[in-house]
Amino acid sequence: MDSFISILSAAINIVDVGILIFNSQEQLVFCNDWINHHIDPGYKLQKEGSFSSVFPDMINGRIHNALKSALVLRYPSFISQSLNHSPFPLYHNQERVHIEEHRLSQSLYVMPIVTDNGEVFALIQISDVTDIVLREKILREQKIAAREAERQILVVNRALSESEERYRNLVQTIPDIVYKIDHEGKFIFINNAIQGLGYDPAALIGKHFSMHTACG
Repeated sequence: MDSFISILSAAINIVDVGILIFNSQEQLVFCNDWINHHIDPGYKLQKEGSFSSVFPDMINGRIHNALKSALVLRYPSFISQSLNHSPFPLYHNQERVHIEEHRLSQSLYVMPIVTDNGEVFALIQISDVTDIVLREKILREQKIAAREAERQILVVNRALSESEERYRNLVQTIPDIVYKIDHEGKFIFINNAIQGLGYDPAALIGKHFSMHTACG
């Protein structure tokens, strides 16, 4: 049995997540090497230390309440990074603690464990989701930038449309004949001044200019 416990402990110590286990009195009975590697050195993770004494700034918070629910009601909980992405004082580099950008973003599972003899424990599994949070932040920024670019395009298009409308109105009011032809020599625009020569501007659109030399 002792060898099995040793194997189990060794296995928990090599996983790439943090593991904290508390007994029914909310006393810390186990933390794995991942926790020790990332925890703020100012926190003393003493065996048999209560949750309140080890993490005094988290008393009656979401995680503490989830711990109580696991121990008393035997309810599991999942706590995502959405509302509080860095609840535990865990850092990428212990030499850079208290530097906010080096604090790990975390998602947590809080699960009850009931032994064969009825003892209840609570396991807190902490996953580093810093990369996920960073990707989500980049995606949000890209969406904001895309929306702003779309807004700017609409503004520019509206300004161009208004400018074109003003130009058309101006061209329609001058007494000189103004027209535009495409690469095939067909009218694609002609102003109302052509009416002075007895032509309907709308009827000329799409016709070749050579058929109406009077327009030249």
